[in-house]
Parts: sequence; C-alpha cells; structure tokens
Amino acid sequence: MKRKSLPFLAVNLVCWIAGVNAVSAETLRVRQNEVAEWRARSSRTYADSFQEVTLDALVTLGDGREMRVPGFWAGRHEWRFRFSSPTTGRFLFRTVCSDANNAGLHERRGVIEVRPYRGGNPLRQHGPVQRSANGRYFAHADGTPFFWLADSWWHAMSSRLTQEGFKTLVADRLAKGFTVIQFAVANPCDIAPFDDRGGNAAGHAWTKDFGTINPAYWALTDQRIEYLVEQGLLPSIVGTWGYYLRFMGEEKMTRHWRYVMARYGAYPVAWILCGESRLPWYPLIGRGDDGYQQTLRWTEVGREVAGENVFGRLVGIHPGPPLWFHDAPYEALSDYSFIDVYYGMGGHGGGEEYAQLARCLKTMAAWRAKNPGKLSLIGELCWEGMYGGNCGPFMQRVQFWGAVLNGASGHCYGADSLWQMNSRRRPFGESASGFTWGNWPWEEAMHWPGSAHVGVGKHILEQFEWWRFEPHPEWLLATEEKDGRGLIAAAAGIPGEVRVFYFAKKTKQKLLQLESGRQYHGTFISPLDGREYPAGPPLEADAEGSCAVPRGPINQDWVLVLRPR
Repeated sequence: MKRKSLPFLAVNLVCWIAGVNAVSAETLRVRQNEVAEWRARSSRTYADSFQEVTLDALVTLGDGREMRVPGFWAGRHEWRFRFSSPTTGRFLFRTVCSDANNAGLHERRGVIEVRPYRGGNPLRQHGPVQRSANGRYFAHADGTPFFWLADSWWHAMSSRLTQEGFKTLVADRLAKGFTVIQFAVANPCDIAPFDDRGGNAAGHAWTKDFGTINPAYWALTDQRIEYLVEQGLLPSIVGTWGYYLRFMGEEKMTRHWRYVMARYGAYPVAWILCGESRLPWYPLIGRGDDGYQQTLRWTEVGREVAGENVFGRLVGIHPGPPLWFHDAPYEALSDYSFIDVYYGMGGHGGGEEYAQLARCLKTMAAWRAKNPGKLSLIGELCWEGMYGGNCGPFMQRVQFWGAVLNGASGHCYGADSLWQMNSRRRPFGESASGFTWGNWPWEEAMHWPGSAHVGVGKHILEQFEWWRFEPHPEWLLATEEKDGRGLIAAAAGIPGEVRVFYFAKKTKQKLLQLESGRQYHGTFISPLDGREYPAGPPLEADAEGSCAVPRGPINQDWVLVLRPR
C-alpha cells in the first residue's frame, strides 16, 4: 500500500517544493530530451544576485550518480534550473545554494519524471548531437548519423532581426535542408561592447561596463533558441566573440559562460567557446602579440567552461583567420583536450578564394591528425556575397564539396549581410565602433543561390551512407592546380561500393585505382539542382586501373558517382 502511494506523494512533494503559484507538478513531467524547468523565489534580497549567489541542483541519475546542474538567476527574486534526460525514469533532486541561510533556494527537494518521447522532432526522437562512437562524424545520442549543415547568423539574437523575420529565415533554411544555425548569444562580432547593434529589445546581455548580467535580455533569447529546437534545428551557440575577453576579464567571462550553460545546457545545443579566438579587437590588430596572449587566456577560460558542461554538449573552437602580421602562425588554443570540434577559418576572399580554401582544408586535416577522434569542418570562409559578390554560388559549391569529400564532418555556410542581419529598415552601416562588410538586406541575401546549392549537396550525399565515406585523393590524378591556387577535384567514398567525385573545373583528369577489367556504372549529378544524367556507356579501367573522366553533359562543375557493376 505504501508503494502504491509513492507516485502520488512525489508529485505533491514537487508542488510543495516550488510553490503552487511558481510551478505545477505537470511542469516537471517531461518527455525524453525535453526540458524540465524548476523555479523558486529567493527568501533573501541581494545587491547583486548574479555576483553574490550561486545555485546548483544535485540530480540523482538512474545509476545512482549525482549530476550537478547549475541554476541561474532569472531576475528579481526568481531562480531556476533546467534539466533534460535521454532516458526515462524518476530523478530526485535537491538544491544547494551558496547562501545556506536562504530557505527559498537551499535544500529544496523534488522529483522529475521523464516519459518516453512520441514525436517526429529528430533532436528529441534521437537525442542531442555528439561525436560518433568512432569519432568520424556527428551523430545523435542514439547513434543515428547527423549531417551537419549550418547557416551563420551571428547577430540573430539582436533586435536587428524581428521575431517575424526570424521565423521566416527558419522556414527558408529548413526547406533548403539546413540542420544547424550558428549564432552569437551575446557580444556579437565586429562591434564594440554595448554598440546598439548587439542588444535586443531588453538591452544588452550585461549591464553597462559589464557590471552584472541582464536577465531580461536572456529571456528574449530563450524564445528564439526554444523555437529553433521546436523546429528541429540544432542551435550552435557562440558564447561571445573572442576579443570581449579583453573587456570582461577571465573571471567575469567564466561566470558569463556558467550562466549561458545554466540557461541552455539542458537543450540539445552545441557550444562554440568563442568566435575568432586568436583575433584581437580590430583597432589593436598588428600591435605586438595581443592575439597570442588572447589565445592563452581563452585556453584557461575554456578549461573552466568544460567543467560546467555537465550535459556533455559538443564544445568547439572558432579560431579566426590566419594572422598575417606574425612571423609564425599560432594555434587557436594552447590546449585542445576539452575541444570536440574545430571550426576552420580562413579569409573571406578578396580574389584569393581558392588559395584560402586550400589552406583551410590543409589546416583542418592537420588538426584532425593531431587530435584523433575529433571533428573539424569549415566554420567560416569565403561567404557568399563577400567583396561585392566576389564569392558567388560557384565558390560555395567548391567549398562544400571540397570540404566534405576531404574529411570534413559537415559544412557551415554563410552569406554577407545575412550574418549581420542587415535589413531594409536597418542597414548595418559604418560607424566608429564597428565595421560592415556589405549592406544588402537579409531579405535578399536569404535567396542567394549558394544557400540552395549547399542544401542540394547535402541531399545528394544523403542518398548514400555518407557517414562511412573516407577521403580518397589517390582515386584522382590530381586535386589541386600545379601552382597551388586551388581545388579542381575531390574524391571520397566506400571502396568496393561507391565512389563520389566532384570536378570544379574542366581538366584532363583521370580516374585511378579502379579494378582492372571491371565495369563501372557512372552518373553525373548537378550540384546546382540535383538532376541526374547518365555518364554514357559503362566505364572500364585499363591494365593500370585508370580511365578518363567522361565528359559532363553541360559545361559546369559536376558530381560524378561510380558504382561497380
């Protein structure tokens, strides 16, 4: 009889813990990979709640271990913590406040009931995204492969983008096949601290001069992050741009990151420690070794941040471009032990698009070799529309195929003006405290063809078991121009099953290491629209295992798929 009454007592205990007006029992009944939120009111008043008090919840997991979940100040006297689980069950918790005399926050006890998820949202059906078991691709918690195709909206949490515009962009990117949206959750790039372009309707993430956190800013940010998750898009959260460390210092930056993780760690998100870790605030570029010192400081902050990553979300680093004013390049961080993903970056073009891509691909390959079992992809490079449209849709295709067929674990696309959320009503504009790359409105930039072409590329690869692909440059005569100016072709696939080639340029190319005497069925697929064309009669290798590349049906770049007959 006592056992039968336990669920009833547990539910009523939750109501008693938080107070009927603050949270109902149903609030803490959630499904797998959904977020349960506990709320309580502080019984004491503080001059600065964020700086003076910390709150944690100790959640007992199914195996008996205690998980320390950070809580956060939500404004006035309100505090919260958020929890999610990929497994079902009943999870007991108790809270620990740094002020043990605060009866409203300290030693509160309750239970969270997690039920099975029945729905079609991939982030909830299959769980958060992480590294695959073999460390070669992204996968959901249940092992389902995840194709990482991100769009870059650095200023998307600011008031430069309306809520209506935000939903319009989400719908467009979903329709094109994007799976990830990367953005700065506070302190976005290329503006000085507290520039009006960085805040939302509630102000900035911090109060003036980084005095304390501003919960009202974050409450509005919650709405957009939750909407992305509801639509099945993975939020890739840049906690801050790298140069803000100069203004905030290590201690405040660490507290800032604890707050970010406390608010969003229970959601299926990915973290980027900072944007451009080795690029200092642009008025200081070229003055001494400030950028190098910045990477050392970010390494120390990163170690602290990793310790707060209790839900085990992916942690990445966005290094910034190579710094041309140093005699020797230096790493994005001095220690990558806590990093899961390297978001390779080069310059944005300016007539050197192919060389920058080639350097970026080599850097990513070198990083993977030094950090086995970890992932790398192009995080930011020659974005569409940069330099007055110099980096057009063709360059977006070259970058996508050059990266994914050379071992990248996905791809990040970007469009000039869209990343900074220019609009017809609010162009970015030049100012004393910030720099603009272009003033096209995002309402136009969202329709630039490159965004559709990278989605086509993802769709083509999803016809195969792409997660089993490995780079095979030896299947081609050459993959770069002799003078190193750029990629002309790339190859990857599964030996004995399928070979996928991308030809950026019309060259006298040869297919190598084919099985002599065996025939291959070839199909050309247009990377512009995904249409398929037969490659003619079956291909057959000569005695040396090679054959000429068949002529494409139209004079453009092509994807060629070979399958043994």
